[in-house]
Amino acid sequence: MCFLLYLSAVAVFIMTGLAWYGQITVFPSWEAVRSENKKYFPDFERRAPWVMIPFMLFDITFAFIILFGMFELKSLIWISGMLLIFIWLETFGHMLKMFMKLAVKPTKPLIDSILASNAFRTALWTARAVLITVCLYYNM
Repeated sequence: MCFLLYLSAVAVFIMTGLAWYGQITVFPSWEAVRSENKKYFPDFERRAPWVMIPFMLFDITFAFIILFGMFELKSLIWISGMLLIFIWLETFGHMLKMFMKLAVKPTKPLIDSILASNAFRTALWTARAVLITVCLYYNM
């Protein structure tokens, strides 16, 4: 069962890294790209899900499995699960709409809005990474 916790941690750490990469590197660079090559956004929209979705599915699968495992600090695992639900709601309920608008007409306010929304998601991923690290420590 501990192996499942490790797999879940790997998924959380990968998604946290991707969230930080987007927040620090990708999204801030869009303003420069927007003014030079508007075709970039539809290309990005076609490629980005192939990177993100497999890890998100991997993460939610193992998050669900460990919710019912016999681990110490079960409440932290449940909190982590709730954070994951918020992340998915933010991603598919809010961010996806903004990405669709971005593909049609990239504007500075829209890019700024995406950056702000992703900062919230990045904070949630980071909180999940901290929680899973604590769970790993107590379940060794």
